[in-house]
Amino acid sequence: MNTDITQSERAVVGSILLERKILDTLSSQLDASDFHDQQLGKLYSILVDRNDADLPSDPVTLLPTAKEIFGETASATLGELFSQVPNIGHVTYYANQVI
Repeated sequence: MNTDITQSERAVVGSILLERKILDTLSSQLDASDFHDQQLGKLYSILVDRNDADLPSDPVTLLPTAKEIFGETASATLGELFSQVPNIGHVTYYANQVI
């Protein structure tokens, strides 16, 4: 798997965790099937669904679902996604790398 794509996918999901309003723009352009990392694609899909239902999405509220996707590493993975976004202002660029 291309490391740049993986980093872009992680940056997209992490950006959404930081600011879910980003989905108002991204969800019409980006689909879960665009993700090369299937686990991140599943998490993206859940984030879209939770946003549509006006539910919060953060490492605490997502943990039960994330455990189904990531197993025992769910908490650490969510924490990494949440804290390792290079620049939330570049999310459109990251998303274009995923597509």
